[in-house]
Amino acid sequence: MIAREVHVTTRRYDHAASSSLRLIFNNGVKSRPILAAAEPAGAPVNGGTRVELKLLGKPISRGLFEFLIDGARPVERDSFEATFKVEVPATNLTQLVKQLAPCSDTRIRVVEDGSTTIAVNPNDWINCPPHDLLDRLISVQPKLLQGYLSTLMRPILNERNETIGRAAIWPTLSYTSQTGVLVAKGFRVQPIPHLAGVLMGEVETAVRNSGNTLFDKVAFKAWASEQASLVLKTAIPDETKAYIAEVVLEFGGSIGDLPIMQRNEEWFTLKEMRKKLRQLDNIVVYVGSIDHDDDDEVSTSSFENSLEINPQLFIIPTISASFTVDSSRSKWRRGRASYLLQVFKLLLGDAWKKGWEEDDDELTVVGDVNGTEILRRATTYSRR
Repeated sequence: MIAREVHVTTRRYDHAASSSLRLIFNNGVKSRPILAAAEPAGAPVNGGTRVELKLLGKPISRGLFEFLIDGARPVERDSFEATFKVEVPATNLTQLVKQLAPCSDTRIRVVEDGSTTIAVNPNDWINCPPHDLLDRLISVQPKLLQGYLSTLMRPILNERNETIGRAAIWPTLSYTSQTGVLVAKGFRVQPIPHLAGVLMGEVETAVRNSGNTLFDKVAFKAWASEQASLVLKTAIPDETKAYIAEVVLEFGGSIGDLPIMQRNEEWFTLKEMRKKLRQLDNIVVYVGSIDHDDDDEVSTSSFENSLEINPQLFIIPTISASFTVDSSRSKWRRGRASYLLQVFKLLLGDAWKKGWEEDDDELTVVGDVNGTEILRRATTYSRR
C-alpha cells in the first residue's frame, strides 16, 4: 500500500446526505477499520464513493511520480518489466490522471496545491484535438508523425456506429516506439503497436496490464483502407508509406497506390510493379532491411557508413511486430510474415501467366562495402 490512512466515503444516489457512511483505516490493513456516519457536508453530492489516501511520502521525486510503499521504501520494479514496459512519465497530478484515464466517461477534477483543474471531460477523447489525445498517451510524439496526425487520425466505428477507437496507422519499428494504447472502461491498459491513438478493449488480468481489443473486422478494414487513401495524399516519405501499406494489409484494408517495394532508391506501386514485371524474366527480391551481421567481413561502422545496395536488388520492407486481437500477445520477432510479399506474389501470378520458379538456396550479393561483397539469402524468381 502507498498509504496507511485511508478514508472511504459512500452515499447511495437516492438517499439523503445524512445517510452517508465513512470507513476509516488508520493503520492500513493492520487493524480493524472504523465504520461511522459521514458528515453530510463531506458526502458525495450526487451519490457515489470517494476514496482519500494520505500518502506515506511525497509522490514526486526528481520531477516524476515515484510513490513510497509501506515501510517508506520506493516502489520496487522487476528489472525485466522495467526494461520492456513502456512508461509515460508524469510531472504533475493532472498529467498523471490523463495518462491513467485518457478515455474516462466521467469528468475528473484534480485539486493540487489549492488549484482545481479538469483533467478529463466525459468521453472528450472522441472529439478533442488529435495532438491533445496523443499527449495523454505518450511522452514524446515522433517528429514526422506530428506533422500529419491531424490529417490521419480518424474514428473507428463498429456496425452500431459506436466509436471503438480513434487512431492513425503509424508503424512500430521497435518496442519502445509504440504510439498506441489499449483502453478498458476509460483506463489505460497497455501499449499496442502500429497505430497512434487509442483502441477500446477489455482487461484479461486483475492487475489490468494486459487485455484484448474490441476487434471488429469490418470496421478495421474500412478504417485501414481510409488510412491508405489519406496517407497517399501526404508528403510522408515513400519508405514510411510502404511500412504503412504493410500495416493496412494486416488490418485487411486496401493499399491503393501506396508503394510496396523499391530498387535502387526508386519505389514502385502495385500498378508500376505489375508493368515492370511484364518486362522482366528474372527478379531478385530481399525482404526486410539489410543490417550488419556478425559474419560480415567489415566492421559495423564501415557497414553503416559505406554500404552500397546492389542496384538490381528489389527490397520489400517489413516490420517485426504483429498486431493481434489479443494485444498482450503481439509478437515481436525477426522473420515476421510479410503481407507485402504476399501481394508481390499475386502480382507475379498476374504478370507471369505461365508461372515461375523460386530459388532461395544460394547466398546473393545484396551490397558492397568498400569492395567487400555483402551476402544475404534473397529469393530469385524466374519466369517459366
